[in-house]
Amino acid sequence: MADGRNGDTKATASKKYEINLATFGKRIKALYANWKDNKQEHWSGSESLAIVTPPPSEDLRYLKSSALHTWLLGYEFPETIMVFLQKQIHVLCSNKKAMLLEELQKSSKELFGLEVVIHAKARDDDGSSAMQMMLGAISLGKKPNMCVVGWLPKEAPEGPLMEKWNEVLNQSGFTLVDVSAGLSEIFAVKDEAEIQNIRKASFLCASVLQNYVVHKLEVVIDEEKKI
Repeated sequence: MADGRNGDTKATASKKYEINLATFGKRIKALYANWKDNKQEHWSGSESLAIVTPPPSEDLRYLKSSALHTWLLGYEFPETIMVFLQKQIHVLCSNKKAMLLEELQKSSKELFGLEVVIHAKARDDDGSSAMQMMLGAISLGKKPNMCVVGWLPKEAPEGPLMEKWNEVLNQSGFTLVDVSAGLSEIFAVKDEAEIQNIRKASFLCASVLQNYVVHKLEVVIDEEKKI
């Protein structure tokens, strides 16, 4: 899936991709509000969230990590780490993806009260140094076992970056908790734009199925087969 959804800037050369700041602002506020109000019930008491996405894949699959990117940014960012703190969002990604996030970095603190810290990773860099900086931002000098970090343990590590991050996170001494229920909770609430997209998708699916059934019936009738 080497296309514009996965950070391939060549696929979007004819139209520069821009993050919709209004949509991001509305949804990031919804995420933080739900996280605050349902911290124990849905977010397992987590004080920070560490979400990492795998490399692009041709397989059709639903991953909450990728869904979070699409929901917030309208764009999939494979091989990217996002750490959500109370006043900061740390992002570890490639240089190309970092360029797409520049406008968000410039505007987010003023507009949403969140500082976006981007750690751009060169192709031959395994990201270890940036990961240690992110761990430091999570702990802020606290003892590791006092840090409750939300992650997605059911998403198996794929690719060098994801495997390295999981290794670093597991060795950090942090208390790791599953926050998949919290993400499901925020994805379940649809805004008007999402509802319209669902309606359009339902109409298209129904049309395809209807045409398929009609075509199969015509074939059966033409071949004089009993139904």
